[in-house]
Amino acid sequence: MPSSTQTTYPTILLDVTDGVATVTLNRPQKHNAFNEQMIADLTAVFKKLKGSDEVKVAVLRGEGKSFSAGADLDYMQKMAGFTFDENVADAMHLAEMLETVHEFAQAKPLIGKVHGNALGGGAGLVALCDYVLADDTTNFGFPEVRLGLRPSTISPYVLDRIGHENALTYFSMGITFNAGEARGMGLVHELAVGGQMEDRLRELVALAALKGRDGLLEERARDAYVPFELPTDRTVWTDMVTLIQNVEALSKAGDRQALMEFTARDIATARCSEKGRKGIQTFLESRGVGKDSAMAKE
Repeated sequence: MPSSTQTTYPTILLDVTDGVATVTLNRPQKHNAFNEQMIADLTAVFKKLKGSDEVKVAVLRGEGKSFSAGADLDYMQKMAGFTFDENVADAMHLAEMLETVHEFAQAKPLIGKVHGNALGGGAGLVALCDYVLADDTTNFGFPEVRLGLRPSTISPYVLDRIGHENALTYFSMGITFNAGEARGMGLVHELAVGGQMEDRLRELVALAALKGRDGLLEERARDAYVPFELPTDRTVWTDMVTLIQNVEALSKAGDRQALMEFTARDIATARCSEKGRKGIQTFLESRGVGKDSAMAKE
């Protein structure tokens, strides 16, 4: 008989069966958008899995129509009223969650099963996975710039996955891109269609259980090259150049705590800027949320 345990968190479903942990983002009615609870739940889950002798491999997936569509609107409305110090503290929780998932993926194989939308922080989670299997209709993107913000906390992991030029381009443009483009830049490693996803996922889990992370990295290395060209009409924003240069320098220095602190302060600065305050408020109002809410405080 298979050994199986299920644990339900407020925003996460965790199933561990025969050494395979399936972590399911479980806010389907919100397209698995991040809020404080999901950030806390993901941190707790991946700390638990890293310390478990039973767990040999993990799968990260989303319930419902999307993998994760970024930040929750109510969460964004709340952040719009934060002071700078409150924004730094909030962003540190997100940075620590991402680093916790990163630490797990450095120790044990992590497979991402992605569909629907993977935007902003959702795309950041994708970048943390050792191997990403995506439905061929998935949409990806880093839309933060459209709100006057920056993808600060996810940038170390996205940079590591897709490289300087791709990150600079897509961070600056804020456009969505399809699964084929995501594969071309290395954010995704394999595309599948509909029912093929589960069959292929089982094969990847078996490979990871047998060979560990090395098996997934070998599988990645065997991927055929996919020609990919950057948009010819790209616009590069100076603040994205500065963000990426600082993240690259801190990553090279190897001080992970300093890197988290820098990215937390960077996004807090953007949120509390006039451009960021107006961008968030305009976005919320376009969605019918928070028309009378206060802007972020000075």
